[in-house]
Amino acid sequence: MIAAKSRRRKVHYNTLEEMRLDIDFFAQHEYVTVGNWTYSQILTHLYRYINASFDGYPFLLPTPLRRMLHLARKPILRYSFVSGFKIPKKARALEPIDADDLETALDRIHDAIYRLGDHVPGRENPVLGHLTYDEWIECHLRHAELHMSFVIPASGEVADE
Repeated sequence: MIAAKSRRRKVHYNTLEEMRLDIDFFAQHEYVTVGNWTYSQILTHLYRYINASFDGYPFLLPTPLRRMLHLARKPILRYSFVSGFKIPKKARALEPIDADDLETALDRIHDAIYRLGDHVPGRENPVLGHLTYDEWIECHLRHAELHMSFVIPASGEVADE
């Protein structure tokens, strides 16, 4: 990992396939991470978050706040998520402190992406409340964009868009 002040990539995914291809690209090429987590930790976090949309999250925001944010879900899901968001203590189960090795993390993120592609998550989003299938996809794409923006080619070259 290198300093967090280093440049992050601009990442935007339109589909789960684009997300998977980006993940696989960095698994096959030299990269560095410019944040606090390793690549394996990022992938571990992403698959845990996707799977929690089926299996349940360890936390929910209070109902009044969740209902208010639900009303704003469309613009929230349209734009990139911001870094530095402090998650509740109960959500720390999704943090990758006990991250898998890279090969295992890759297998598990692939499984989670395929699961999401084939099934509708049945759980309530812990922040935005009930989401449609398309909204769940958008949520997971925006979330992956945020974390994958910290993974850059080892050359350090990041394309400006």
